[in-house]
Amino acid sequence: MVVILIPFFLFLVNLILSKKVTLRQKKISPFECGFNPISNAQMPFRIQFFTIRLIFLIFDIEIALYYLWFIY
Repeated sequence: MVVILIPFFLFLVNLILSKKVTLRQKKISPFECGFNPISNAQMPFRIQFFTIRLIFLIFDIEIALYYLWFIY
């Protein structure tokens, strides 16, 4: 019960105390050496790249754990 209440309480405190920020288009646009951007900076990527990255991350962590296990 406490595990649920503490994050909820912290979330409410954050909502109350945080500043409300209005994002203007000029502020959130990418900056290219003083020029207006030529193309959209937020290009979509395929889901295959995400799955390959996720598989790589899982096996990378697994190899690191095996390496530590073999040392000791």
